[in-house]
Amino acid sequence: MSLLEQVRVLPPYQWAANIKRRWTQKQRERVARVIFRLPPRSVPAPSSNLVSIHILTSRRDWLGALWSVRTFLEFMDESLPVFFHDDGTLTSSIADQLRISLPGATVVFAREAEVEIARRLRDFPLCAAARHRHVMTHKLLDVALLAPSPRYIMLDSDLLFFRNPGEVVQWIKQGERVNLWNSDEGNHCNLTVEEARVRHGVSLFEGMNAGFGCVWRECVDFRLLEDYFSHESVWSHPHRVEQTAYALLSGRFGARLLPRTYLVDSNRAVGLPTGLVMKHYVGKIRDLFFSEGIKHLLAQGFVAVQC
Repeated sequence: MSLLEQVRVLPPYQWAANIKRRWTQKQRERVARVIFRLPPRSVPAPSSNLVSIHILTSRRDWLGALWSVRTFLEFMDESLPVFFHDDGTLTSSIADQLRISLPGATVVFAREAEVEIARRLRDFPLCAAARHRHVMTHKLLDVALLAPSPRYIMLDSDLLFFRNPGEVVQWIKQGERVNLWNSDEGNHCNLTVEEARVRHGVSLFEGMNAGFGCVWRECVDFRLLEDYFSHESVWSHPHRVEQTAYALLSGRFGARLLPRTYLVDSNRAVGLPTGLVMKHYVGKIRDLFFSEGIKHLLAQGFVAVQC
């Protein structure tokens, strides 16, 4: 163990680090709460005729989730049914605040989803076990089972939109039978192309990031997922389990990557390139969601306040 690692486990260091984390979170929440200066935006009731929006969120990230959805809807200038999926930490107070900003939005509490999803996965025990093993699988299983229409859009809680997502609008209106995915910085899956071909007879859809996607519900084949979850190796990186599954499913169904104007790039120096539609503020640059992304939106008048 290095000297730095030894220091980091000392109680005084842990205490100071916790204080810093709490202070940072409070500062970020202060910045993010300006979203409530926007007038409420009503969204339609769930319908089999409307593409629905789904976002898995938590007590820690709900304000980011709200920014993701509101910027998407405002720049698209349309309203779609919205589902916030509780990771098990949302409170009724947070749910109320989400509904204040988006009247008509559905908050799917974890305790309510548990009963319904368990019933629907009775014939797929490995999928059911995977759902309890890691919360990220809820983006795969819960969304596919609870989406009210044949197509749905998934957002992570660290996305910001800066202009009209024309490619997505076209997908919604024209009904092209492919999935659309964000382009990742590399191939980040828990399966290799060869493993996907040999184990499942599927050509893995490479280079995708599941933080933002437009999905046909029928692509989610639970029999294929049972086979997928039968291999322990797919858990080599738990946070990529659902992304790998979607890459496998999309390889069979058909998919296309969105252009680089939907940006995933952990290089802090990249900034906000001209023509940017959306930026995914992944882990290493999460703080820029507030200091760069929201600040830029406020400077452009997205909300009529100063940051």
